[in-house]
Amino acid sequence: MMIRTPKSAPLFDHPIALMRRLVEVNDWRTHHQSRDEIAVELSGYWSDYYVNVKWQEEYAAIHISALLDIFVLEQQRGEMLELISRLNERIWLGHFNLTQDKNCLIFQHTTPLRGTSGAVLEQMLDLVEVTFVECEKYYPALFQLSTGAADATSASQSALMETQGCA
Repeated sequence: MMIRTPKSAPLFDHPIALMRRLVEVNDWRTHHQSRDEIAVELSGYWSDYYVNVKWQEEYAAIHISALLDIFVLEQQRGEMLELISRLNERIWLGHFNLTQDKNCLIFQHTTPLRGTSGAVLEQMLDLVEVTFVECEKYYPALFQLSTGAADATSASQSALMETQGCA
């Protein structure tokens, strides 16, 4: 996904204001917004991702999370946690998580900004790009396990396989 950026933006601004600019420029669908939070839908190759960006004033931090449309049955929980653990070892920023209450898969990341004058557009762009790329990269493995097409070992092997050359 190529994310367009606004032609001009203040050097430092409120993170949600910057995210609103990205939403407008990219014509993303907004589900909810307030001064400190915005929820948008990003369309990927494998799925649509429901991305929530929240500014937490008390921590001076931006939190981003993406809900994947994969439901995990209770009997798959152990295998899914094993797969997530293997995938998380390879992720540089952020991590996948399986919620306790509804067995929903999410990708999340928090960026602290204490001591700065606010966020910059590039930070917001990086947060969105990292979230989208990691969800797209690992969606097939997570989906395979949720549908019973693979176990944690085979799903992680296919997702983490290093490819060389081109076809």
